[in-house]
Amino acid sequence: MNKYVLIAITIVSLVAMQLAHIPQAFARSANVAPAQQEDAKGVIRVGSRDFTEQLILGQILVQALRQAGFEVVDNTGLGGTNSAHDALKAGEVDIIWDYIGTILSESHGVPPVALPTDPQVGFEMVASLDLRNNNLIWMVPSTFNDTYTLMVSSESFDPAIQTMDDLATFMNANDAPLKLCVENEFYSRGDGLFSLQDHYGFAFQEANIEIVAYDQLYEGLRDELCDVAEGFSTDGRIAAWGFRNLDDSRQFFPTYHASPTIRGEVLEKYPQLQPILDALGPLLDNDTITRLNARIDLGADGERNTGDEEPVAQVAYSFARANRLLKLPTIIVASGSNTQQQLLGEVVAQLLMQSGYGVENKTGTLDGEALRQALEAGEIDIYPEDTTVALTNYAGLPTSALPSGAERTFALLQALDERSGIIWLTPSAFNAAKALVTGTNLADVDMTTISDLANYVNTSGVALNLCVEADFMAGE
Repeated sequence: MNKYVLIAITIVSLVAMQLAHIPQAFARSANVAPAQQEDAKGVIRVGSRDFTEQLILGQILVQALRQAGFEVVDNTGLGGTNSAHDALKAGEVDIIWDYIGTILSESHGVPPVALPTDPQVGFEMVASLDLRNNNLIWMVPSTFNDTYTLMVSSESFDPAIQTMDDLATFMNANDAPLKLCVENEFYSRGDGLFSLQDHYGFAFQEANIEIVAYDQLYEGLRDELCDVAEGFSTDGRIAAWGFRNLDDSRQFFPTYHASPTIRGEVLEKYPQLQPILDALGPLLDNDTITRLNARIDLGADGERNTGDEEPVAQVAYSFARANRLLKLPTIIVASGSNTQQQLLGEVVAQLLMQSGYGVENKTGTLDGEALRQALEAGEIDIYPEDTTVALTNYAGLPTSALPSGAERTFALLQALDERSGIIWLTPSAFNAAKALVTGTNLADVDMTTISDLANYVNTSGVALNLCVEADFMAGE
């Protein structure tokens, strides 16, 4: 008779997912409210463009504003380069994220060769132009800069070369031996490759330049077609495929930091939005946004279209959770009074607190059926339980009807408890079943299983004494 310890939870499924890596099972009920929100304050329409990074940024806004008590209309995924900014100017949405270099060139006519490379200069320029011309307010920008970059392989490229100045020094000292993958636009435009080489004082040999399509920039670097490749600094493949960006040590590339951008009349109506929005940008550095992009575009295996890519909303939610942007509910944790129950209860309480939840700790205060009754009544949210106890005491199965094997026992329990709105998740690896324990007088006997014990008793002629509790002696 196997007995597998698990945890029962009556909270939202996200908590179950958040804790699913713990080696106990979890059950939950769907009748508990999600993360707490403040009272509704008004309606905010959130927009974004339609590529991965923009969708993430838009969903982060959605999460943060809903948490602050606003009713949010989700208009993310509007379209291409000017779509979100045009919708913002037209009053069709209230807030978006946009990029300094993009809006300066596309909306205010600054030619690419004149785009600022200093982030502060670029921010002040775009904020001034958009305020004067469109009554749009740019909030504190992101730490990340989604601009052009030169990428190298972290594994195979010389670790001493960290910056573009380092690259220039190496190329000039070694007769420019490295191969470059570059797309045609960056190769041919006036502020592209040749301006970059002039700016840093070096040049790739023409025979070593491979002009490829955008996606082949990353594939070419991974497949060692080239040593250096042009790219965009926050593409998810940089993190997933083991690349690193060379630091633009002389600020050649324009600044494409992103900022929440809001209609002036909306900020005037809801001034409490400013600290919420100003807090977001500093949380998003290049490493963070690159990894968020990778989770959506590539998934855990680092490859496209293999089925493990994560939904945008889920990634944005996990970011908001990790950065304490969401106020999470208080969870009532209980357990029985024996040592194992209290230990498991305390582990769950600590993990919940570490994940940002409030915890009302009732470990060690209830026992037996009182725990189950409190769970079903909604008086507690989580407690550790044994599958066999649940089947015999709560489902009413006689011992003789218990399934053999942990998997069948667990599957039956899941099916029976589903009627009560309790969902059991993966059980623990340890088995708290009864056991037969031998004394030191049998230490020299090769005996590791009950079958070994039976064979020894039947063949050795040695009479062994057995100590056993009355319930076990009388049981089936």
